[in-house]
Amino acid sequence: DVMKIKIKITSDELRLISEKASLVNTINFQQLPRAKKTAFSIMIDIVDKVVPKAQKLNRQLSLVDKPHDLTLKWHEAEALEQYLIHFEESDIFSSNLIRKITNKINQKLA
Repeated sequence: DVMKIKIKITSDELRLISEKASLVNTINFQQLPRAKKTAFSIMIDIVDKVVPKAQKLNRQLSLVDKPHDLTLKWHEAEALEQYLIHFEESDIFSSNLIRKITNKINQKLA
């Protein structure tokens, strides 16, 4: 499907995406300007995909070392990249993970 993007991610990257994407649940949709509501609703769909994968990973330690496929629709990949770019991480590890993830997404979208 040409509209889908598949990236290989590590367990750490999956956990980070899950953790950052879940922060969307703390945002009040009603208070967002209209221009941000589309990105918000796309991020909710991403949370619905990523969080269960990360929870499964936490329960099945045998999955930890395996690369994971993350398949996103084109607009989801674009929204996730834009969302992650805006995080300023104080720790180098998370900062590097975000850069790796956004680079992988960017290569597929290019």
